[in-house]
Amino acid sequence: KLEITGGSDLTGRAMRPELDGSAIKSVLTTAGTGYKGKRYVKKNGRVYRYKYDGLRKRRRLRGNVISQDTRQINLKIVESGNRSLDAIFGLVEEPDTVEEPSGEEE
Repeated sequence: KLEITGGSDLTGRAMRPELDGSAIKSVLTTAGTGYKGKRYVKKNGRVYRYKYDGLRKRRRLRGNVISQDTRQINLKIVESGNRSLDAIFGLVEEPDTVEEPSGEEE
């Protein structure tokens, strides 16, 4: 079993888990998915990066529903099955199962 943890659309816009639907929405957000919450300040010819408490910014983010515009889906494995992931993705060759011939032959 797999659990969807996020994703992005064709422009790289992040899918925010608390936004319903698949549309793009303009949201005032704090640091989290889709916004790192940093402010760059130039002082004395150098650039400093600050993380202020309560820093918020309006960002255009996509909802949590997969649509035709979705290009990447992030998944987490919740339960593993009989086959290993290496065998599923073709990294390790699986031994072929030999079928026993049945009594009917032509």
